[in-house]
Amino acid sequence: MDERINQVAALANFSAYDEEATRKYIDGAPHIKHASLRKLYGELVVQVFDTAKQQVDVPKVLDLGAGEGSVKLPFLELGGQRCRG
Repeated sequence: MDERINQVAALANFSAYDEEATRKYIDGAPHIKHASLRKLYGELVVQVFDTAKQQVDVPKVLDLGAGEGSVKLPFLELGGQRCRG
């Protein structure tokens, strides 16, 4: 298995907020709580990132500010660049 999938799955458990806020978010978020969904999410992130890399050297990540950042973070960790608007 691609080690990046494990990294993305692990990163999905972290957020930009403090430990208490993170725990509350994870407790209520089924897409982070269940190992099978974390694995699927990791696989999809790697697949999307690799597809983007076929088009550009450094994929850009647009953050719409609609959450706590756990969706954007894995793409940045894989080498994506924040899209500045």
